[in-house]
Amino acid sequence: MLYTPEGYDVETLAHLLEAGVNVVTTRGEFHHPPLMAPQLRERLEEAAQKGRASLFATGSSPGFITQVLPAALLCLERRFEALTIDEFADIPASTSPQMITEVMGFGGPVPEAFDRRILDHVAVGFAQSLASLASAVGLAVEGVESEGEFARATQPIPLPGGAVIEPGTLAGQRITVTLRSNGGAILRFRANWYCGRHLDRNWELADNGWRVQVAGGRTPGPAHRLSPSRGPPAVGRPDVEPHRPPGGQRRALGVRGAARHPRHRRPAEPPALVRRLRARRGRWYNRRPRKSGQARCFSSIPPPTKHSSPPRRRGLKHCSPPSRRRSPRSTPRPPLHYRMRAEFRVLWREGRLHYAMVPPGERRPAPIDAFPIGAPALVAAMEPLRCALEADPILHRRLHGVEFLTATTGEVLATLIYHRPLDDAWRAAAEVAAARLGLFLIGRSRKQKVVLVRDWVEEQFAVADRLYRYRHYEGLFTQPNAAVNQRMLAWAREAALGAGGDLLELYCGIGNFTAVLAGQFRRMLATEVVKAAVAAAHFNLARNGATNADVVRLSAAEMADALDGVRPFRRLAHLTLGEYAFSTLLVDPPRSGLDPRSRQLATRFERILYISCNPQTLARDLEELAATHRIARLALFDQFPHTPHIECGVLLVRSAQSSR
Repeated sequence: MLYTPEGYDVETLAHLLEAGVNVVTTRGEFHHPPLMAPQLRERLEEAAQKGRASLFATGSSPGFITQVLPAALLCLERRFEALTIDEFADIPASTSPQMITEVMGFGGPVPEAFDRRILDHVAVGFAQSLASLASAVGLAVEGVESEGEFARATQPIPLPGGAVIEPGTLAGQRITVTLRSNGGAILRFRANWYCGRHLDRNWELADNGWRVQVAGGRTPGPAHRLSPSRGPPAVGRPDVEPHRPPGGQRRALGVRGAARHPRHRRPAEPPALVRRLRARRGRWYNRRPRKSGQARCFSSIPPPTKHSSPPRRRGLKHCSPPSRRRSPRSTPRPPLHYRMRAEFRVLWREGRLHYAMVPPGERRPAPIDAFPIGAPALVAAMEPLRCALEADPILHRRLHGVEFLTATTGEVLATLIYHRPLDDAWRAAAEVAAARLGLFLIGRSRKQKVVLVRDWVEEQFAVADRLYRYRHYEGLFTQPNAAVNQRMLAWAREAALGAGGDLLELYCGIGNFTAVLAGQFRRMLATEVVKAAVAAAHFNLARNGATNADVVRLSAAEMADALDGVRPFRRLAHLTLGEYAFSTLLVDPPRSGLDPRSRQLATRFERILYISCNPQTLARDLEELAATHRIARLALFDQFPHTPHIECGVLLVRSAQSSR
């Protein structure tokens, strides 16, 4: 449904989404979820989740002219200092005399100040649109400013219908929406509305249309210009907010082809921003070192060297017989903007509050200036939250650390950890900060947890043309790399195709794999020892329609005892284990791997899906399982680029020569 009213009604939108209607709208209030009002965002998200529908915010301005086109132009710059987008509208050429004089006030006295309601109305859509662009290129937004200016006529300006704007009266208005980043870069949109060009302000007006100017490290030249008659169509933004369709996260801002026209040769050293945007696609295009003295506006992590991969696979080299050895399947890794969780200490240096981390090989934390591996939404929230904490004594008194949790939907949850009890004054200050910053806040101290709105973020993964939705709770384990986790889910589903029978899962967590694999088996039984994770798994399975899956709170050893009939468990009283025909075992153990009891249990299954975060313990377990099973599939998943850690997926099937 196309929803384009002059104003919007939240309940009307919510009813449409709850009814399962996908809504496309030109309203500017829905371009960037982190800047939406929390109550509005939560209401629409709940409705969309209930109806399994999506809300798609699009348009030409804001939309194409403030996102897609600027992103393509930024790829041409080696450095980025400022982006200014001017919209020009010659009012008499595009509207009625009544609108000019009665609504917009042209021809009347010049007001003393701009109406704040008009400024806020214009700022809503354009601020969200520019914030989406800033997030795409890795800029953390410090704040949003909006201001208005007036211009007087310097000579009589005739209007359609015979009216005249007299000299000295109102003949032009300009509204400027500005976003400032922590690195000093500026993104600015200016709406220029005027009746003719005989004004007392030097606004460098142009014909109806838009002008996009980028200030960067290239030789100054003419501004990048787009005219409605010659420019691209207003196709709107290609991502869906707040709910993206399958693959929507990877299509954000549509800049894949920028600066890569086949008729032009690629430069020896792509601009820094090009590397940043291309890195979002999951691979590096340039591995040459940066020339000395070349400016760097955006911090980045050097790409891996050719010697970084072999040590990671050394532990798996002898896991299968030589005759069966084959190269493992691996997935490309995004070198930046992948981390969905982060934990920071808080330090004060020279009167300023800093995020801090412990450098490798050291014991004490040190301040950090940037966090380029963080997800865009996480990075965008860091600096505004830091400024808010620094400015408020109630919020920063005895603050020990900050933990972030975000999701591909753009939601951000921040946990503030204190060495003092949290009182009503803290809650009041935190509620103001959370509402202003557009994120969820939690306060923690010893034996105390204060949740202001909620303690989870909405996550979603597209697997095999289906969208799976999860609640990721604060304090519970979730995969830190959303893009790689989505590939892991797709690989596990592909490995389970055709298995049939029932599946037993150990260490299921919040149901990450359980929800995706439920459709591949007749029944599923999943176990987890953390009580809160079991409750989260129940919710996530119900939400994704996995009605054939049960989750119980048992350890792997207890599950083995239950299957062997060693002793009964009250937590299994509602199930009859004899009704299950287990054919496949799924294990996702901690770094310590499988214990001897679990390895012995695994040998009974026809197929074993082993997800490991430690190649050393995986090699140890596979050495024992090789007596009964052979490796049918092997995949490597780089959850933590530029580190020695690697995630492995292994499918083992029973060997023909082994007996049951």
